[in-house]
Amino acid sequence: MGDRERRHQAFRRRVSQRVRYHRERQRMTQADLARATGYLHTSISNIETNRQCPTLFMACGLAAALGIDLNQLIQRRTRC
Repeated sequence: MGDRERRHQAFRRRVSQRVRYHRERQRMTQADLARATGYLHTSISNIETNRQCPTLFMACGLAAALGIDLNQLIQRRTRC
């Protein structure tokens, strides 16, 4: 596995962990977040379990629904 692939996997892992962290912090279920974003419940589940990487458009929607800045989902280092 190359360096680029490792960085991509680390990015996906960070995003998935942060989506779950902020959703739980807001006391939302996956179904609540799906309704708030208009995305499928299965997409939310797949993102949180690192089976799907959200597009930039989806990440913007997730951040808005969670009441956070997009950078809190995608930056390399943030406080969670």
